[in-house]
Amino acid sequence: MDTLFADAIQRLLEQHVTPATVRAIEAGQDAGALYAALEASGFLDALVSEAHGGAGLDLAAVHPLLHQCGYRAVPAPVAATTIARALLRAGGDEVPTGFITLAGTPAILHDGCITVPDIPCGRVAGWVLAALPEGVALLPTARARQQEARQDAHPDTHHDTHAATNLRARYTWDRAAARRVHVAADALWPLGALIATVQLAGAARRALEMTLEHAGTRQQFGKPIGKFQAIQQQISVMAEQVCAMDMAGRLACRGDPCAPDPLAIGAGKARASEAAAEVCAIAHAVHGAMGITAEHDLQLYTRRLLEWRTDHGSERYWQGRLGRALLAGNQSALDFMRSALFHETA
Repeated sequence: MDTLFADAIQRLLEQHVTPATVRAIEAGQDAGALYAALEASGFLDALVSEAHGGAGLDLAAVHPLLHQCGYRAVPAPVAATTIARALLRAGGDEVPTGFITLAGTPAILHDGCITVPDIPCGRVAGWVLAALPEGVALLPTARARQQEARQDAHPDTHHDTHAATNLRARYTWDRAAARRVHVAADALWPLGALIATVQLAGAARRALEMTLEHAGTRQQFGKPIGKFQAIQQQISVMAEQVCAMDMAGRLACRGDPCAPDPLAIGAGKARASEAAAEVCAIAHAVHGAMGITAEHDLQLYTRRLLEWRTDHGSERYWQGRLGRALLAGNQSALDFMRSALFHETA
């Protein structure tokens, strides 16, 4: 069943998300056709219980969908929509039409308005799930006022918010636009980190494939550059990091989306974020100058790697949180990993 699910989502996204599609949506093209295809396929309700009309899958089973979103650099919050719909259905709330994204930071309240400063794929989403002091609210982007994105939302957030290709947004709403929903506020941040972790692994896998292809075809001194030992060593390190990111993504995708495991997700996010910078550096080193050009597809993935690296907490944030959890208990590091991350007992 896992293979059938993975093959089906791969075929669907291969058909509807190409590099040309990514560039077009980043340039402002409407993503409605992609949403319609996903809605018709039923994949957006993969995590929704069977009692509410969904497939009733768990996070581990939906891992291929999240991974493909990174592998294809999908320019829409497909993974977030899948998780948000499950959360809303579980709480008995109505699921709206359109893409739903998870706010990257808590909302700011001022003069009767709600400002959400860091919204992944906010330019494409129809709705935003955001944590307010009184609980979680569903906010329609159609009623939002867009502001210039700023970099002060979170100490671990430092996106290039002025890039024309950045899909992030900073929106402000009147309080009347907020619809309260029955979603746990403390679930949004780890679930956002989970999405970023698996998408990082997917984008890194695609960057590795492109780097291997380039090294096998690019000729210098009469032979492919992949025959040179220095290049082989770089690609070996890159492959090691990508494999670690794959494992990190699978570690994060455990349990119930309505009750995420913050420490397991945090361990995965820390490892994936840590590896992302090195994967980008090696990919561009092997490709040379052409890899950073807008015409080359590599930058579609490395830009997302650097963006998702800090989404919902960078490696610094999650390593600090894991360290504090370790020090709070009377355990060795090994026992902490066994009990807190893998739920094993002695």
